[in-house]
Amino acid sequence: MANHAGQLSKLRFDIQIGDLIILPRKLSRQLAIGVVTRGYSYDVTAETSKRHTIQVEWKKTDIPRTVVKQDLLYALGAFLTICKITRNDALNRLVSVLEKGIDPGYLGTSTNIKKIESESETDSVNEVSEIDFESQSLDEITNFISQNFTGHSLSELVGEILKANGFICKVLPPGADKGIDILAGKGVLGLDSPRIVVQVKSGNSSVESRVVTELLGTMKSLDCDQGLLVAWNGITKEAKTTLLNHQLKIRVWEANDVLEQILECYSNFDSDKKDRLPLKQLWVLQKSEI
Repeated sequence: MANHAGQLSKLRFDIQIGDLIILPRKLSRQLAIGVVTRGYSYDVTAETSKRHTIQVEWKKTDIPRTVVKQDLLYALGAFLTICKITRNDALNRLVSVLEKGIDPGYLGTSTNIKKIESESETDSVNEVSEIDFESQSLDEITNFISQNFTGHSLSELVGEILKANGFICKVLPPGADKGIDILAGKGVLGLDSPRIVVQVKSGNSSVESRVVTELLGTMKSLDCDQGLLVAWNGITKEAKTTLLNHQLKIRVWEANDVLEQILECYSNFDSDKKDRLPLKQLWVLQKSEI
């Protein structure tokens, strides 16, 4: 009850028009950022779970979590459903994420990001919520890959995923062939269908439609059946529009997709790749089922 009352109090009294709201999206594992346009309202005619509301104008709803640095990701996954994040210059950094797509990071003395505590001095200890360990661990793995598998190293990691799924892969040296990072196919020689050409983009910006068009041209010139575009930080809206007409030919893997593939086939990775990306499996109770 104390937790519920505390959350309603924040919704009713603390959140003001013009405040920035950030929402971690569970299903897509992306972030949404918006601005409060109307304060608290209570609708007695609505469903019980929807009676207490504020109005938010969502500015962006598909921000990759890879854009935000690890300290803020810890904060987003560690506290109450409604909380004010103030540490490490959070507000200015999130404004930068919204306007420029870049988290400049904290330039002052770092706090201990692994210490889970309430952001607000007025928060009751009874309001502390459970930590989302799953999201935090996935964010930590994603951050590790971002730092240790940039450029050609990410191509090698994607090649390992394809190999673990039964493909014969040729990971080309960096800069060898423009627009081609990996060639993959089935069969002993890797020449059987489906034959796949892969382009890997590990940069901090979203991939533009031009890259999609270039990949389509490469697929045609090499007589490949399918194309895979690995866009670590996502693709632009224009690129998504271009892909609509080629959904049966090209797939896009963003950071979350790459991570999902890794977790599915990690046991089949070569030992050297496991050494570079050391993971272990943990089991936790799914409390919703208890």
